[in-house]
Amino acid sequence: MPSMNHKTGYLYSFVLALVVLVSMHSFYMPVAAPVISGISGTIMHGSTVTVSGSGFGIKAQAAPIAWDNLESGVCDNIATVGSWTATGTLGINDNHNRNQFSNFNAFRNFDGDISPWGAVNDEAAFRGGTDSRTWYVQYWFYLDSDFEFDGNINNSLGNIKILRMWSTSSASDNFYVQALCRYDTNAVVALVNQGTDWSPVVGGYTWVDEVMGYDKPAYVDNSYFGWQHYENDISTGVWHLFQFEYSDSDISTPNGVFRWWFNGKLIVDKTNVLTRNTTYTSFKRPRIVGFYDSHHATNNDGSNHFYIDDAYIDNTFARVEICSNALWSDKGQSEIQIPVSWSASSIAVNINQGSLADGSTAYLYVIDSAGVSNAVGYPITFGGSLLGHDDTPSPPSGLMVK
Repeated sequence: MPSMNHKTGYLYSFVLALVVLVSMHSFYMPVAAPVISGISGTIMHGSTVTVSGSGFGIKAQAAPIAWDNLESGVCDNIATVGSWTATGTLGINDNHNRNQFSNFNAFRNFDGDISPWGAVNDEAAFRGGTDSRTWYVQYWFYLDSDFEFDGNINNSLGNIKILRMWSTSSASDNFYVQALCRYDTNAVVALVNQGTDWSPVVGGYTWVDEVMGYDKPAYVDNSYFGWQHYENDISTGVWHLFQFEYSDSDISTPNGVFRWWFNGKLIVDKTNVLTRNTTYTSFKRPRIVGFYDSHHATNNDGSNHFYIDDAYIDNTFARVEICSNALWSDKGQSEIQIPVSWSASSIAVNINQGSLADGSTAYLYVIDSAGVSNAVGYPITFGGSLLGHDDTPSPPSGLMVK
């Protein structure tokens, strides 16, 4: 090969630098959001429809690890789809039903009885899955009029875990979200990163109280979320929805994910959580999906009825939701859908209408394994037959949001 002169050498260097620059740009380009181009089938509870489009990504197992609407009339390890490892102290219940399609839910009266899971705590919760890096978890819950959070952290209902991720291989390695004595909520990465700073909880908001429309709290410890009005927001006599995205970090690298939605509103969005180090390297699985009363046996004040329904866990963020609002950033009431097949361009789901009204317009969202959704929901009408196409213009659903 002949040697290059200076001019050729400079050109070669320029081209090489350009190639490297383009390659780096391509590497850091954001992944395209899912795009929905059409839906075929009849939009009614229990029917199967096919969602067509692009950018849905891969979901190795279409069905979730577990989904339970309790409509079997039994609360046990056999879920509606998949299975649970345990169901704590939950029993079956046939009142306070969440919607027109619901005849049963599960319940627990936090009245001081001893839990079979341990003599010092009361776990009205599902447990499922095996250790995995990434999880999506949700459940609907209802607090009866006799339910009272306690103002003393040492009393029953003064320390309630509402989500717990725990490794099966370690007695210490766990992550938990808790409501503490009418003061605040927080999340703790046990033994790995006790000093987590949760501020700001969401872009543009320092604390959850601000997200929920209150004034900024006068003082919040950075290890808390600043949801000091949680007892008012989690009102009695109403069904509420918790949704969580959780992903463990790399070893000694703060890139773990924790997102939390309350009734369709994103209240925590963190992508810099440290959950593993060189000592605690295990991934986790959902150990608490529901309420766990840490101090149930101390100063109990009598009956405190808790109900839970439509619990869903999966070891990927990939899922389908139908929501009441047209924008993912303000999705409103959310109903999880149950996938039966999944490819990058086609998803079949069993429709779960939940408490969305007959004849109402709602909006369908596909969320990929990275937690990216179409920004604008695809409009549907419950009871409407789409028969392979939709004559309405496709919404601009290619925008990327998390």
